[in-house]
Amino acid sequence: MRRSAEETRRHILDVAGDLFYARGVRAVGMDLVIGTAGVANATLYRQFATKDELDTAA
Repeated sequence: MRRSAEETRRHILDVAGDLFYARGVRAVGMDLVIGTAGVANATLYRQFATKDELDTAA
């Protein structure tokens, strides 16, 4: 079953928040968030254009 856009956004934020907390924001790249969240590049960048946006939202 596919996630809604809001569910996908929440999932990305949860994954990014966990990674940022565990490793530090500077140590986490967008590729790691994409791989860990199991989403496509376009999906992440559609929700968050930059790592700064993702960090602020997380």
